Amino acid sequence: MQWCQYIDTHKIKIAQFTYFETIWIYIEEKNKKQVSLLLLLYIYILEKIYLFERIMGRPHKYTIINFIIYTIININLLTIIFTNGMNIYNIHNFVLPKQRRPSYLYNVSMYFPNPKRVVDENNSSSFSFFTPYYKRYEDDHAKHTNKNEHGSYVPEYIDIIDYKKYTKQKISLVNNGFEYIDLKHSVNDYSLYDSLKEALANGLTDTLAYKIRKQLSYFFTTLSDGSYLWILHIVDEGMVIRRNKPGCDPHECEPVGNDEVGAKTVHGDQDLHGEPLHSMLFGLAPFLFHPIFSPLKILNIWIPLQEVRVRPLALMDVQSLNRKEHQLRYHIINKFMKNGQDDVLLNDCWTFLHHKHQKWFFYEGQTSNKAIVFETMGTPHGSFMVPGEKYLRKVLNGLIDIHDHVIKRKEDDCFPLKLKDKMLDILRQNNLTHAHSPRSIKLSLEEIQEFIIHTVLHHGIVDDDKETICIHDITEFKLKMEHLIAVNTRVSLEMRAVGIVVTHNTFMYLLAVLIIAISSWKLFSFLLVNLLLKPNKNMVGICRRWLKSLFQIADNTDGR
Repeated sequence: MQWCQYIDTHKIKIAQFTYFETIWIYIEEKNKKQVSLLLLLYIYILEKIYLFERIMGRPHKYTIINFIIYTIININLLTIIFTNGMNIYNIHNFVLPKQRRPSYLYNVSMYFPNPKRVVDENNSSSFSFFTPYYKRYEDDHAKHTNKNEHGSYVPEYIDIIDYKKYTKQKISLVNNGFEYIDLKHSVNDYSLYDSLKEALANGLTDTLAYKIRKQLSYFFTTLSDGSYLWILHIVDEGMVIRRNKPGCDPHECEPVGNDEVGAKTVHGDQDLHGEPLHSMLFGLAPFLFHPIFSPLKILNIWIPLQEVRVRPLALMDVQSLNRKEHQLRYHIINKFMKNGQDDVLLNDCWTFLHHKHQKWFFYEGQTSNKAIVFETMGTPHGSFMVPGEKYLRKVLNGLIDIHDHVIKRKEDDCFPLKLKDKMLDILRQNNLTHAHSPRSIKLSLEEIQEFIIHTVLHHGIVDDDKETICIHDITEFKLKMEHLIAVNTRVSLEMRAVGIVVTHNTFMYLLAVLIIAISSWKLFSFLLVNLLLKPNKNMVGICRRWLKSLFQIADNTDGR
């Protein structure tokens, strides 16, 4: 303790976690006095190993050091000191920049289109004369199975911001393309929460879907920038529940039951000039939903049915998007609409190339009280794995192996000791992303580890002859297993809506249009009556003199 306090006074932060026979020491350098401080650390580790050996009566197996340093010199210095005859190995050295990563920022991967498959079609992709030109991405849906496989997409690393902790920017639907809305203070009909709980427990039926659409129709709220959102109608097609198990890559994620999986790739849901809108609205969609001059908007509403711990929804700030360079037209198979009896309907949507200047957001630990509203016509979004999610999946899989083995045995409620050893090995593993994972992942891991150690192992009954360990309370064990699997699955409700977004600019624009329309109608009515229907001699004379002067040629001669 004396050495630890001395090191702390020299601004080296040490956090020690002892899991079984491994000592984890996490060091962050903040001082140039490297040699003396590392020697003090050397003595500190020796004391910990000596204490372990004295208590346990056997040698300590190993010590792992995670050393966050800024120069190659420090790597060499650490290697010389800690490999000089000590029973220490598996030393991890990380060269990181001096600037620390803010607590609201995470480095994750998302799947973007492959730049090599971008096609320049020389305007052949335009639907009409008024359609803006964008490049196209090659279709990669399976034509025979009618599945959107997205096999050509490639992972790219992005820095994503947790909006829950972020205070430097206020996100708004009008300026940034999406917004987080507090349903708790906006919804008048609190029976909506009962419907969401029913959807979580029993799935989405036609009756329940109709009920939710009715409860959200005519929803009105004030947005963060002072503008107003009024939901006019929830569309019948496209209301779906999405479920995602933790830690599955896009090519591994499979649908759970009758529900869909979360969005695998970065995309935008609908091209304003494309199908099916072009056919449904007879080509008038770009005028009805004009992004500047029309208050009518097609919106996506995304509501989690329980706390989101894994695979949250990421959205891009459209102000950071270069649409001309990075927005691509793309086809997907529309699962909710049919083109005839057998043929499927292709949906014209968007996908987006990756760029380092793009700004991404998510909301950690989002619950049903917080909904996301974003523009269907072009807000890039997709789901992603949070740091620590892979490790959470590994721990859950180890626990599921124990559960499945217990359920299959008919003679007792036991499982082999080798499964216990396997579970302990997983808990011993150093997961580097766990230290930087969001709070919800850490809480999940703590809950699972406590259940394994205290309920499964501590209260378990060991049978040395059969080399098994038996569950003390099998009913409680099954209920807890169902709970752990359920709460660590992402379950969200997604729907499409038509709404009105009224900003101060929109209000002034509509007022100006209304004044101009009334004034024009008054002027037209006055001229129609006084010139044609009931001609007024004075008015007719004034108009004739005005028309004559309008086309009269000036006489510039001097009269000779």
